Amino acid sequence: MKTFCADKGISQATFFNWRKRYLNRRVNNSSFIELIPSAPDVEVPQSTGCLFAEFRGIRIYQPVSAAYLKALIS
Repeated sequence: MKTFCADKGISQATFFNWRKRYLNRRVNNSSFIELIPSAPDVEVPQSTGCLFAEFRGIRIYQPVSAAYLKALIS
């Protein structure tokens, strides 16, 4: 305890005072509320093809090679 108080720059009396004050304190959990995230809006492409992949706003409507994708994002 002595080392902890010395590291934090407080006296042992101060530590025990705060410990006594907060040790038996009850926590009110009712201040928390459940957050339910809403689903993001999904934009449907106007073309007739199916979306194959999308990355940072780049949409690809047909299969491509990994090398092509790598070159596209670099």
